[in-house]
Amino acid sequence: MKIELIKKGETSISKWSGGTTTQLYIYPSNASLSERTFDFRISSAIVEVEESEFTSFIGYDRSLMVLEGNLEIVHENQYSKVLKQFEVDNFSGDWKTTSKGKITDFNLIFKRGIKGELNYLNIKGLNPKVLSNLPSRIGYFVISGELKIQTNNSDYIVQKGELIMIENRGEIESLNLIGDCDLVELLIF
Repeated sequence: MKIELIKKGETSISKWSGGTTTQLYIYPSNASLSERTFDFRISSAIVEVEESEFTSFIGYDRSLMVLEGNLEIVHENQYSKVLKQFEVDNFSGDWKTTSKGKITDFNLIFKRGIKGELNYLNIKGLNPKVLSNLPSRIGYFVISGELKIQTNNSDYIVQKGELIMIENRGEIESLNLIGDCDLVELLIF
């Protein structure tokens, strides 16, 4: 088991034509976003323009969750839909995708052959989580509040805007999630 806590200030922020993107995590750690040598990447973006075009990620799939605002997402020749707070869209990085709406989002981009999933969780008190299908990596990004995670006789505190990534090598069967918080849960198989 390997646990990494990524705190505010330990992330890289980049500007793009529509706003800013904060890279929270990339795997492997020596991978390059621009050269597309990563297996998966976790980021959050603030979209400050009304209309924007998504960067192409050929050979990758994407999951996007709206954290604040509403987003109309259009996948050319595929489908379009409106996403409200905490709703997720899963789509191919090969598709030409545009959007309308000023939002804050949460993104998981993963190489084909890897399965990734984003879920919204609202935690109140103690929430034991039994892990079925044993994902290889589990992550929690705290949207609001504070999260305490208990696993294998260790406690971890995760604050708003922080990400904890847990690499599961079969040693973890359950997690206790404790707090009063909103989370993005990441499951990577």
